[in-house]
Amino acid sequence: MLSNLLLTGLPKSGKSTLLENFISLVGDRKRGLLTREVLRNDERIGFDVVTSEPETARLARVDFASSLRVGKYGVDTSLFETVLRPLFNVKEGELLYVDEIGQMQLHSVEFGRLVQRYLDAPQLCIGTVSTVYEHSVISALRERKDTQIIEVKVENRERVFSIVKEVGERYLKGETVLEPITI
Repeated sequence: MLSNLLLTGLPKSGKSTLLENFISLVGDRKRGLLTREVLRNDERIGFDVVTSEPETARLARVDFASSLRVGKYGVDTSLFETVLRPLFNVKEGELLYVDEIGQMQLHSVEFGRLVQRYLDAPQLCIGTVSTVYEHSVISALRERKDTQIIEVKVENRERVFSIVKEVGERYLKGETVLEPITI
């Protein structure tokens, strides 16, 4: 039985935008986090995390002096982990979401624990996962029998959004088990 739906794809494929658009349609019965790029003069300078609480924390910046690096970005897990704590308090009936299970976020052991908590919960979890980074957490979730991973591409993005929206609507009406999805 499936209870988790994860979207993967190359950077800029639209997986995070698709998830964010979906989450904006869901009422208050949701818990999770989104990763958003931070721009200055149309140039990306970092990433923030925005939670359902709502709280925002800086995750990475080009000017962070950190030993944790992802490309040109320094990662600050202490700020990130501060906003993660309330997300562990999952309530029955909430739709769970996480964007993105990727390299920056997985510098945090607490984030890895949150991902595991969400995927193990009886609720539906919808999220995005990196396709260009390997980590033990990502390898483990790819092996889960209760998780379906769908690749988002430019040519199927609208179809995937329709599927995610339908799955989420069915869950919020009380259907708790996903049928395997074919794209």
